[in-house]
Parts: sequence; structure tokens; C-alpha cells
Amino acid sequence: MEKLRKTLTGVSLAGIAVVAIMLIMAVFGVNVFEGVLLKVLLVTATIAAAAGLSINEISVIKRKRVLGLIGISLLAVSTVFAIILFCTNIFTDIPFLGKIAALTSVSSVVFIIIISQYSKLEKTAVVLQFLTYFGLIAIDVIISLLIYGINVFAFSIMITIFSILCIATFSLLVALFVLGTKKRNSELQQSKIVTIKETSEEFASLQKENLNTKQEYLHIKEENLLLKQEIEQLKAELNALKNKNDNQ
Repeated sequence: MEKLRKTLTGVSLAGIAVVAIMLIMAVFGVNVFEGVLLKVLLVTATIAAAAGLSINEISVIKRKRVLGLIGISLLAVSTVFAIILFCTNIFTDIPFLGKIAALTSVSSVVFIIIISQYSKLEKTAVVLQFLTYFGLIAIDVIISLLIYGINVFAFSIMITIFSILCIATFSLLVALFVLGTKKRNSELQQSKIVTIKETSEEFASLQKENLNTKQEYLHIKEENLLLKQEIEQLKAELNALKNKNDNQ
């Protein structure tokens, strides 16, 4: 997973660099918004964005494997659809496929945002999460209706409702992001505390073992000293016995 994360990070950064260079070229008069250069720009930007989102999905897979795999699968399908759209005319020639591709892409982004936040927060700020996800789904439904061909903005009030919905949902997303970051930092801090406690306990255990080993060493040293004295005594007795035999 770590190697895949590094690879995706490299792809995303490289894609961003290429897009930035092409946009700078446009500032100096190079027409990158037509023909082959436009296709390269759009495809590169799509791949860079997909790689960046995939990095987040890898983290989701670690926390919620099934949801993460579904999210990254939808992202892959959306990316393929987008590249086909930019490189061919198939969606123009077959409008129905274009609608399916657009619906899949929009729904995938909404789904990825929802599972990303849910995997971080879980049961934290449930009401706030519900309101945010409701807003995202509502936006997804409205955009899907527009893609399908239903003009939901035929009534002027719908424009107002949609604008308020977008602003409120974005604000709620920012709040969830802040809460998720706070929770993550709290978990990391708790993990550090647990690690320090475990390390302290291990150190105390090692100190105790070291003390026991030292005491055993002193005990063995004392026994060796007694054995040495006994050996010296036996040697003295043997010498005395030997001298007595020699005198006889």
C-alpha cells in the first residue's frame, strides 16, 4: 500500500506540474485550448485529479475496506469515461452513453466524499454528518436531473434553493473536515501517550530484570568465592597429607 501511495503521489504531482506548465505556456500566447494540446491538458488534469483522490481512497480502504474498494472502483470507471470523452467522439455520437458517463462521474465524486468523511468521523457529529450527506445527495440529484435533460431551473426559486444548498453543504463539509482533522490529531496524540506508557513499562521491566540479573551475578560470585576457599583448603590439606607421607 505504501509503494502504491508513493506511486500515486508521484503521478499526481507530475500531472499537476504538466498542467501548470501548459497553462503558463498559454499565458505566453501558446494556444493550448484547441486540438491535441487541449486533449493532453484535459487528460493530464483528469489523471492527476484521479491519482490525488486515489491516495485518499487508500486511507479509506485501511479503515473501511469494502467502502474504499467501491469508491476507488467508481473513481477508476469515471476516469476511464472522462479520458474516452476527451479523446473520442463516442459520447457525442451516442448521447445516451455520455449521460451515463456524466451521471457516473458526479455520483462517484459524491460517494467518495461521503465515505471519506464517514470513515474518518464514524459516530462523531452524527447530526452534522447527516445534514452534510443529505446536502451532497440533493446536489447530486439536481445535477443528475439536469444531465438527464430535466430543466429543474425552469423555476427561478430552484436557482435560489440550489445556491443556498451548495453554500450550506460546502460550509458543512469544511466543518466536517475540521472535526476529522481534530479527531485524527487526538487519535495520534493518544497513540503517542500509549506508546510512551508502553515504553516506560518496558523500561521498568528491563530495569527490574537487570537488577535481578545483577543480584544473581553477585550470588554466583559469592558462591565462586566460597568454592575457591574450599579448593584452597583442600589443597592445603592435600599438601599436609603429602608432607606427612614424605616424612614417614
